Order: sequence, then C-alpha cells, then structure tokens
Amino acid sequence: MFAHFFPLLNITNITRHILIILFEFWEKITRLNGTALSAWVLVLACLINRCPSAEAYDWQPPPNKIVLLAVSAHPDDEGIFFGGALPYYSTVLNLPTMLLCMADGGNTVRQDELRCAAWTYGLRYEPLFGHFANINSSTVTNNPYTNTIDMTWDYWAGVGFRGDGSDVAAGKARAINFVAEQIRRYRPDVIITHDLNGEYGHDNHKATAYAVTQAFFVAADPNATATNLVGLPPWQAQKLYVHLYPTNRFFHKFWETPCAALTNQTPHQVVNLGLTCHVSQGPIYWIAASVYLPAGYYTPWPSEWWGLYASMVGPDTVLSSNVVVKGLPVPGGVAAGNFLEHVSPGPLYQPPVFTANPLTLPRATTYDLYTGRTLTDYVIAAEPISTLTFGKISGPAWLSVAADGTLTGTPSRTDVGPHSWVVSLTNQIGLTDQTTLTIPLLARPISMKDLVGWWMLDETSPTSRGAANSAPLSPDGVSYGGTVFGQNGARPWTGLSVQFDGTDGKIDVPCSAVLNPPLFTVALWANVTGGGGTYRSPLTNRKSQPQAGYMFYAADNNLWQFWIGNGSAWNILNGGPVVANAWIHLAATYDGTTARFYTNGSLAAAAKVAFQPNDAFPLRLGAGATEGAGTFWFPGRVDDVQIYRVALDSAHVRELSADPPVANYIQKQSDGTMLLWGAAVPRQTYILLAGPILGPGAGWVPVATNVADTNGYFQFIDVGAFNYPQRFYRLIMP
Repeated sequence: MFAHFFPLLNITNITRHILIILFEFWEKITRLNGTALSAWVLVLACLINRCPSAEAYDWQPPPNKIVLLAVSAHPDDEGIFFGGALPYYSTVLNLPTMLLCMADGGNTVRQDELRCAAWTYGLRYEPLFGHFANINSSTVTNNPYTNTIDMTWDYWAGVGFRGDGSDVAAGKARAINFVAEQIRRYRPDVIITHDLNGEYGHDNHKATAYAVTQAFFVAADPNATATNLVGLPPWQAQKLYVHLYPTNRFFHKFWETPCAALTNQTPHQVVNLGLTCHVSQGPIYWIAASVYLPAGYYTPWPSEWWGLYASMVGPDTVLSSNVVVKGLPVPGGVAAGNFLEHVSPGPLYQPPVFTANPLTLPRATTYDLYTGRTLTDYVIAAEPISTLTFGKISGPAWLSVAADGTLTGTPSRTDVGPHSWVVSLTNQIGLTDQTTLTIPLLARPISMKDLVGWWMLDETSPTSRGAANSAPLSPDGVSYGGTVFGQNGARPWTGLSVQFDGTDGKIDVPCSAVLNPPLFTVALWANVTGGGGTYRSPLTNRKSQPQAGYMFYAADNNLWQFWIGNGSAWNILNGGPVVANAWIHLAATYDGTTARFYTNGSLAAAAKVAFQPNDAFPLRLGAGATEGAGTFWFPGRVDDVQIYRVALDSAHVRELSADPPVANYIQKQSDGTMLLWGAAVPRQTYILLAGPILGPGAGWVPVATNVADTNGYFQFIDVGAFNYPQRFYRLIMP
C-alpha cells in the first residue's frame, strides 16, 4: 500500500526518522511514568523483533455500549488519517472507544502491529478485524473492471475473485452488513471513517467509507434482513463523520494540547508513537497526516479536517468568524471542536448543567462570613455529584469557590454593589457548564454585635468589675500591680486612660472564645514613656506553644510591630518609629488570608499569612507573655481597646483614630420629624442610628443614610421620631 509514495523518500529520510524515534525513546524512557514507559517498551519490541500477539495484552471485555467507533481500512490508517482521535476519546476523555479494521487481509503481522498501536493509543478493548481482502484495485494493471472499486467488492464478497461482476453486489452487502452488525452490537453514538474518495484514491478506503455510510442507516433499520443482524436490536448512531467530507465541514481541535492523562503529551504525539508499531510499513507511515507539520508527509489529507455526513441531533455549531487554533487560521462558516456536540451518550457522558443561568443565591451581608452554601445544590447531573469539580472563572475576590462547590467569603464595606461571578463545573470526563452567579449584597453597618470586646478604660479607679468591658459578649478585665486608672486619654472623645508602670502593672481579661474569632480587628491607643531598646507590649493575646494569637510591641529596635501566629511560627509586620510620650493609634486586622497593621489610621504593613487563634491564655494589657505572670512590661498609657469579630476595611480603621462625626445641631420640625446637622469626614457616607436608651442594649436601628459634603457637613432627618417619647442617636460608617 502507498507504494507510489516511496519516490518521495530516500535512505537519509528513513535513517533520520529511525534516529529521531530512538532518541525520543531514550529521552522519554528516563522521565515517563510506568504506563508511558510500558508503551515505549512495547514499541521498541516491535521495532527490534515483532509486536506481541493478542494474548500479551490485558484487554477488557468489550462493553455493549460505546461512545465512539472508528472504522479504518487497514492497520495504520487509524493513526495516519484519523489523527489524535483514538488517544483523545479513549484516554483524554476516558470514553468507551473501539476500532474496527476492515482490510487486514488475514495478515497476523499487521494484526499484531495494530494491537500494539491500539494499546499505545490507550484503547483497552481489542480492535475488531473484518478480515476483508487487502488489495488496492486502482493500481492493478490487468483489472477486468473499468470501475476499479468493483474489483475490491468482488474480493470482499468472500468467495474468491470472479472478475465477471457477479459478486460486486454481494461484496457491498457483506461489507455493509458486517459494519452494521458491529454498530448494533456495540451501539456507538459517533462513528468516524475514511474519505469517500479514499484519501489518495485507495479503493479499500473508498469501500470502507461506502460501507460505513450505508451501515449507519442499515443498523437502525428494523426491517433489515441480513442473517448476521438477526437477534441484534436496531441501533441508530447519532452522528457520522467522514474524513475530508466537503459538506458540513468540521475542524477537530484539541489534538495539539498536552494532557495529564497522556503523561503530558499531546494526542498527536501519542498517535505518532502508536504508529511506530506498524514496523512492516516502514517509517513513512509512522507520522499522522496533519495541518501541523511536526515531520509529516501526508498533509494533503490532514486528519483534523472532517465533515458531518449524517446527524440525528442536528448540525454542528459553525464559527461566526475566523479563529486561530494553535496558530492555524480556521475560517468562519465551519464547525470546530470535538465530535460530541449535541450527543447524549448515556448518563455517564451527559454534560452536567446548572439549574439556572443566571443563578441567584441568598444575599450576603458585609462583614458576615458567607457560608453554608454549595453549588452542588444547583446542578443537574446524571453521575454522582462527588465526581464534579467546580471553579470560579471571574468575579469579585471576596467569594471563594472550592473544588467541591462550597462557597465561602466575607465581603467588606468596599464590596457593596452589584455582584456577579462566572462559575464552572466539570465532570470526570471533561464535559463542562458555566453560569453567572449573582449574590445580592446588603451593606450592614458595624454595630455592637460586631464589637466583641471594648475596654474604654474610663474608670477613675478599679471598680468591683475591674476594667469594665462595654461590649456585652466578653468579660471584664482585672488589674494588677502598678496600674493607675483615671489618666488623661488619647483624645477628648476617648475619655480617660490607664497608666502602667512597666514593672508589674497589667490588666488580664480571661480567655474567651468570643475574644478570639478567626477574623478580627484589634485596636487601641498607646503612649509609651520609656524602656527604649526592649520589647514592650501594650496588648498581648497569645499562646506561645504552638505560636498562636497576636500582640503589639514597641520593639527593641524602637519600631512598632504587630506579631501574628500561624500555629507554628510568628509573622511580624513592622510599622513606624516609636516616639516616646506621644499617643499613637495601633490597629490590626485579619480577613482570613491577609494580616494588616495600621498606625494612626494608615496602613503600615500587610502580609498573606495563616492565623491560629489563642485558645488558652488571657488577653493582657500592659505586658506580654500571657502564658505566665508576665514579661515585656509596657511603661506608658493605654486607652480605648476594641476587638471586632470582623476585619474592618481601611476606611473603618481610619475612622477609629479620626475625629468622630459630631451632630452639633438637633431640631424638632413642625411635622414631628427630627433634623440633625453636624460635621464629619468630607465625602464620607454615614448611617444615622437611633435607639430608646444609651449604652448596651440600646437596640440601635438605622433610620437614614447620607454623605457628608466636600466641606464635611452632613444633614439627616429622622422621619419616625414622632413615634417615640425619647430618642438617642449615633453616627457610624456603613
């Protein structure tokens, strides 16, 4: 076969191909896994001696339902003209795939070579052999037929060559019914076969293509009368692709993409490896025909180009414009993809789909962890949900999509607004779906329920409660040693502060889970009065073994530092210089991935870190080393300590250290509403909260939202004020 192509070669070409194959073998054998190595050993065995017989392979029993049936004329055609199809569908997509070879001519050497190639491609069902005569009647000089393919049909009748035309119809019928039998027996969804013109004109190729195009319909015909079809229920394959068919043109993508299932080789590379099993045909037949030219001689018949000859599921989707596939222009007006579009090959191979597009989920709230939702609740899939893999293609960073579909994340104030993501799901054979996910986001103000610890330190002396906690969820602190209450505070609005002597003065707050949330903001005012060159901690909330929790330091290098523990080590964030006898506002946040350290409302440092909360020892003001009586004593004052169960954004952190908004004018209007004017940060949004009492349990509710103008002035109207005999107000940022 292909004898008229030998003038294209010379001994140099053949030698070059053999050397390339041997070099690639040596390179790959040193780095491939066991499966790939065994394929190369198999190929080498064919090159050195001969391919193993059928018994050498661990063939699986053929199934009664496959997805793809490839029908070739001869051993080697399945790779030369069908390209990467067999590795792609059998191994990359892991679909039941079978190969039928019509004209092996009963040659056991060629059959063993095809088994070797099929195993190398990744097929695990033994190839089917038609044992039809292998003869290229178009090259026979004494052919009695003017229509040369009739000589092939005469041989294919299977009763000996007659040459008088009496067996032509019988040869056609025998080939058609043989293919139809395999279609009924193995029930493929997609069938692929040769060019109707036999690629370069080989009559066996033409006969194979003709038999397949007829068998596609005969197999589905309940009135078919061939003896070999009796007892096999009719089967209608969904699609038939013919190589190089000029109608409904189709370009097969994906054969140049390295795949993990192929040990990071491309389907094209694997098929070229499998073709080397066909030792008897020589190196010219060891390269697939392709539009991509690794070293091919068969480019007039590229394996990437096909046509949809017949379809029970409608036409393929054509390209609306030209596209480039791995550097090759593919024109608009043709289809491009794989053979499975619109195919429903059974439950395992049906693509999973989202229940809606767009898909709207329950709302999220700023600063609240969004959890308890999974995309698996919004999928229609035939196979088990556990086999699906989910991912986020695009959308705001605060929401994470785990591979199992779990949704988690905590939106912040800056995330307020319309939110959507493109999310995907992929089943175990690579079929995918996408949807646009939307989650309404409610802007919830920071309120008392987020403030889990607040020690104002406004006492003039220790009370029966020690250092009172103004947040209702966590305990008071107990003062020890040289701790002096009633000192001047950091700012007029922060009230009083506490002085520590730097020797044994401290305030301990008992360990509480509520004070050690996985996400947090911790903030305080500090004023260090001495101890230069040593570590001095105004606040420590840690466990040292293993390293967990966090602390602030005026460090021995006289820089402010924030330390955060990940369960095995401390991560240190550095701030600016320590200035004695000057108030500084210190704050740190952790949002689940990133720790941020702020000084006087400005970001000093940030780092991607893990965090493990302190679960054993007290929170301490005025000293460190909370696992013991104390060290790292802090000489100086501390004021207004706050802990939130959320990671505040930079605007909120800045607000903790800035002058608070002040409503300096309140007036009741004639209609019973209340008008409030005041001063705040220019262009900043504020929420007016109202409650019937002051302090804990006030039951603050939002009544209005407004933005301060460019000069910092704001105005609010409480339209419901007339419903209450007494009304108190707070202004907060959203």
